[in-house]
Amino acid sequence: MFYNYYKPSESEFNDCISKGACSVPPSVSAFKEVIVMLLRQLAYYIQKLNKLGVDCDELKLQLVHSLADILTNTEYSDEEVYTSIIGNYNNLIQTKEFYSQICKDKGISARDLRSEIKISSDMNLAELMSLGEKIYKMRSRKFPNSHKQLFEILLLVTQNLSSNISLIEDYTDVDVSYLDGVVFALNILNFYRTSVLKLKKYISDIVSLNFQLVSKLGDEIYTKFGKISEVKVSLSSRPNKAILVSGTNLNDLYELLKQTKDENIDIYTHSDLLIAHALEKFSEFPQLYGHYGTSTDNFMLDFATFPGAILLTKSAVKNLEYLYRGRLFSTDRIVPVGVSTVSANDFGGVVEAAKKSKGFKTGREKGFVTVGYSENIFERLKKIADDFNSKAVKNLIVIGMTSINTINNDFYNEFISQIPDDTFVISFGAENQGNNILSINLSNNVPLLYRFMNMFLEMLEPEYDRVTFFISKCDANSFSAMIALRDNGFKNIYLSNCPPNAINPQTLNAFAKLYGIRLATNPKDDLKSIISK
Repeated sequence: MFYNYYKPSESEFNDCISKGACSVPPSVSAFKEVIVMLLRQLAYYIQKLNKLGVDCDELKLQLVHSLADILTNTEYSDEEVYTSIIGNYNNLIQTKEFYSQICKDKGISARDLRSEIKISSDMNLAELMSLGEKIYKMRSRKFPNSHKQLFEILLLVTQNLSSNISLIEDYTDVDVSYLDGVVFALNILNFYRTSVLKLKKYISDIVSLNFQLVSKLGDEIYTKFGKISEVKVSLSSRPNKAILVSGTNLNDLYELLKQTKDENIDIYTHSDLLIAHALEKFSEFPQLYGHYGTSTDNFMLDFATFPGAILLTKSAVKNLEYLYRGRLFSTDRIVPVGVSTVSANDFGGVVEAAKKSKGFKTGREKGFVTVGYSENIFERLKKIADDFNSKAVKNLIVIGMTSINTINNDFYNEFISQIPDDTFVISFGAENQGNNILSINLSNNVPLLYRFMNMFLEMLEPEYDRVTFFISKCDANSFSAMIALRDNGFKNIYLSNCPPNAINPQTLNAFAKLYGIRLATNPKDDLKSIISK
């Protein structure tokens, strides 16, 4: 199977199954409604101030961070909810008052945003939750059916752009055009009568900005951490003190490794950080021992069984409400109750917690997994492209990104086993090899995958009706990617099974219909539909 898969039974368990629930709690949804309402109203006044010549770049960045936090924080404590909502409320009020004062100084009339929802700093959590439910009902009532899901999609891709802005801050200064894109999109959510055509255009504009940003992020990662090699990474553990590093943020992992180079502590990657083992700069650290975990989305089981300190890197999706506390640390702006904050890249607390923990007493042998790609990969890609352009390869199928669960693994293994000789598969999500199959493990690193695919697609003749994409993971990045593919002329796009905690089923069905995305059914019928064209 794939990289952190060990036994068939292990890949069957993810956080949904472990908790017994695969949906977002109503309270979390309600609180997020309130935060989004505050942020979109803030966006309105930021745009007004910009038109009056006021520099609002710092305010825009605060807004982007708040929106990104909503995407990555799947668990909110009562204190976090209250702090986030009241903080954003106060920010809105101050910005609105500043706008009014500027208008007064310039002798012009202020145009305040009409809002039917009132909030005050003395509201309690029950009142805030009730307010969130009211906002949702009001949106459902006011939006025409044709608009409702488009607004949800616009918010989803805007959150994705915000999250990627937060990531690129670790590498370079953020171009203000990306901040302006977030502000513009959020402000659009204030107006119910925007036409369907304009909404789809605004969604495409945000997706285009995100595509540029992610591609740039891929270049920044490659520049900072060096070239990619094909390496075998140990899935085993050994007797020693240990730290587990989870999420996607390579910078946090790199800083921790620099600070532990003289410590007798093993560092294990988790989830999408597997890719670090394939990057040149990380090979400098012998304490980067291996990778730990049973599936890409099973934080609960992996964290509960890891006998050392655990670091959640910046922008890691957090859903830890059922976990024990005390050895969990995070570099993010908002951390769950019981998780210790790491600031200014000072990982001393993480190291001390690792030393005090029991560590691995005996270790466990679990083999290896291959990650990255060899130097001759682009020679093979050139041959694939030449065969496609000459029609020696009739159909090209791209599978990715990785989503490890039994349903998707079974689907793709059966699908690939039936591929005819005149069809070629490039897979980022299933470990199969053959004469007409190329599997590449980039461990869900979206920027590096974009960088890779950009180079490959430039080799192809624009006969995109012979190219099919299977998107095997349901998250904001995947939805932005599907829209980008559609906007660039690719018509054959399939989406795998999506749990309801990843995407609202109604939004998913509407998205598929609006953008011509097909939902995967069964390997035989889907393959027949592809090769019969």
